Amino acid sequence: MTFFMPMINSRYAWAVNNNSKGIRQNSNARFSFCLWANMIFTAEDVASLSTSLSRWEDAEYVCAFLVAVACAGEYIADFTDWFTGGIEERKRRLAKRSTLLLIVALALELTCLVKTNSLSGLLIGSLSDKAEKAEEDAKRAITDSAIAERQSTQAENDAGKAVADSSTAINMSGKANDLAQGARREADSFEQDIKSAKKQVGELTKEIFVAKNDLVVLQSLVSARHVLADKIEPFKERLKPLKGKTVVTLSYAPDEEAKYFCKSIVSLLQSAGITVSDGCGFTTIGGAASAGVVIVGPDFSMSQMLANAIVEATHTGVVTAPSNPQYPNLTVIVGPKNPFWIGK
Repeated sequence: MTFFMPMINSRYAWAVNNNSKGIRQNSNARFSFCLWANMIFTAEDVASLSTSLSRWEDAEYVCAFLVAVACAGEYIADFTDWFTGGIEERKRRLAKRSTLLLIVALALELTCLVKTNSLSGLLIGSLSDKAEKAEEDAKRAITDSAIAERQSTQAENDAGKAVADSSTAINMSGKANDLAQGARREADSFEQDIKSAKKQVGELTKEIFVAKNDLVVLQSLVSARHVLADKIEPFKERLKPLKGKTVVTLSYAPDEEAKYFCKSIVSLLQSAGITVSDGCGFTTIGGAASAGVVIVGPDFSMSQMLANAIVEATHTGVVTAPSNPQYPNLTVIVGPKNPFWIGK
C-alpha cells in the first residue's frame, strides 16, 4: 500500500515541542516518502506514533461495535417485534437506519484500518533504523575493546610510569565490553519488535481486504434496480420483432422501489417503439408478492425474448412463465427486490 508522507524542508527537521508534547512541521514542507524512510525517529517521536496508533486501534474497535449494533438492528427489524410493536412502518424505518449505520461503520472501520497500517509502517521503519544503528554501535564498541586490550598489554610490559597508563587502559576495556554487550541486547530487542510489527501489518492488510470486499457486496445489495444506459440501443435492436405490439406493465402498490423500476422498464419499452399499458404502482394483492420480475403472455417465445432483453439491459433476474390465456398481452410484473441478509 502506498502512503503519502510529509517531506521536510532542508532548513528544518522534525522538532519536538516540549510545551505541546507534539511534533510540528515547517509551514513550507512538502510530501516525500524518501525522507521519511531515511529519518531516524527520537524516543519522543516513537512514543507519539505509538500513542496515535493506539487511538486509531481504539477507533477501529468502536467501529466494529457499531457494525454489531447495526446488525442487531437489522435482526430486530426482520425477525422480532422489539422496539417496533410489530408496526411495519417502524420496522422499515429501523431496518433502513440500521443499514445506513452499517455502511457508515464499515467505511469508518476501513479508514481506521488504513490509518493503523500507515502508522505501523512508520514504527517498523523507525525500529529498523534503530536496530541498524545499534548494530553499528556494537561493532564499533568491539573494535574499541580490542584496541584497548592491545594498549593494556603493551602498557604492562613498560616499567615505572607506564603502570598508571596501563590501569587506565584496562578500565577503558571493561567499559567498552559493557557497552558492546548492552548494544547487542538492545539490537536483539529491536529485532523482536520488528518481527512482531511485521506480523501485525500482515493481519491488518488481510482485514482491509476483507472489509473492502464486504463494502462492495453491501453496496450492490442496497442499490436500487435500474436500467443500464449503455444497454439501451442493444435493447431496441433485440426487440424489433415486438415493435408496434402492446405490453402491459404492473407493479404492486406499496413498493416504491418496484414502482420506479417498473417506470424505467416502461420508458425502455417505449424507446423501442412498443405500445405500453402502464399499470406501475396500481396492482394490489391479498398475500405476499413474488420477488423479482415475472413475464407472462400468450406466446412463451415472445415472453422469453422480452425477458432476455430486460436481463441484458438491467442485470436483473427475470422469470418467464408458460403461456397463460389469462394474459392476452405480454405482461411484465415487477415484484419487490429480492431480500438479503447481513452475513449471507
